[in-house]
Amino acid sequence: MDFTYTGSGVVNFYGCPKIELDYFYLFKFAIGSEVYDKLSAEKGVLESVIIRKAWYVCDPRTSLTKTLYKDHFNWLHNEYDLCSHSEAIDIVSNYYQKKQDDIDKTLALLNC
Repeated sequence: MDFTYTGSGVVNFYGCPKIELDYFYLFKFAIGSEVYDKLSAEKGVLESVIIRKAWYVCDPRTSLTKTLYKDHFNWLHNEYDLCSHSEAIDIVSNYYQKKQDDIDKTLALLNC
């Protein structure tokens, strides 16, 4: 059996209602997670930091937002400055592979 409910009427609100706004933000890294500094990984060093605080910062001139993270040393990082463990291992291995290639090229030139 099919039922169809139809409503009609007027709802009146009086007084001052309480309005609460809740903003939900999604961060790439959770608070308390161990992440790695990408700039150090590009130099061949694995430097881990632990996230203590994360927040969005909005630029009023451009209305662009970016994520800032504070670590356990009270340093501020952008989201693109940090990476996960697997990404950091890949960056460091690429760094050492490039170094090894440069050494091989130099040795090949010296052997001529």
